[in-house]
Amino acid sequence: SPAQLYIQGLGGGTTLGGTLTGTSATFSSDIDIKNNGNANLSLSKTDNDQKLELIGGNGGVQMIKSSYDLATYTGGTERMRITSAGNVGIGTSSPKGKAHILDGTAANYTPNSEADTLVIESATPGGISLIGTGAGGLSKQKIIFGTTSDVDGAVIEYSSNNSFMLIGTTATSNYLKFSSGNSVEGMRITAVGNLLINTSTDDGSSKLQVDGIVKVTHTDSSYAKYRGQGVYFNRATSYLAPEVDNYGSLN
Repeated sequence: SPAQLYIQGLGGGTTLGGTLTGTSATFSSDIDIKNNGNANLSLSKTDNDQKLELIGGNGGVQMIKSSYDLATYTGGTERMRITSAGNVGIGTSSPKGKAHILDGTAANYTPNSEADTLVIESATPGGISLIGTGAGGLSKQKIIFGTTSDVDGAVIEYSSNNSFMLIGTTATSNYLKFSSGNSVEGMRITAVGNLLINTSTDDGSSKLQVDGIVKVTHTDSSYAKYRGQGVYFNRATSYLAPEVDNYGSLN
């Protein structure tokens, strides 16, 4: 079917229409579509594979009717696509999330549905770099986690000016939890700064709480040693010299 070219002013006025009966049409000068209201350029075809391409050299933009996608090309290769669902792919024509950046060859997987707003995929070592180029405190970099009611509930921060890396919460009742294995909690820092290892039950007062055996070693045997069934100290030197514990005299 022949393609049709329409220049239509939606704000009123005359519609100019025509049919391009050849296999293609070439214009040696610019085409201006002007109207006091909105102006449309419509491509109509009976099948479903028409495209609008703006191509110059090896670059350009392509709007695809069959998928309703918008693709951008440079160097003769597609670089970015906005799908009909509104997802953006850079380096991929099939983004797996709202924004998907691909470096290399795409793999077959489905990202976690609670973490697919931004998908970064790389077939070679990749990552995200936050580089502070300002002087002094202006070099500080942050990642903020929050909600509408608490816009900075948790933070990851690096301050080169103050020589620290910070990972933590900002609300007075929040705590920091570390997990390993199959998402099993291994350590917790409570809101009041108590450190819990292998337990999530806080006694409310002890700064260090461990459920399990604790082993501390040192090449110098005169340092204190700790064991899960109690605590004993080497009294050969004066590093630590407690007199008694709750269960009796120490050796």
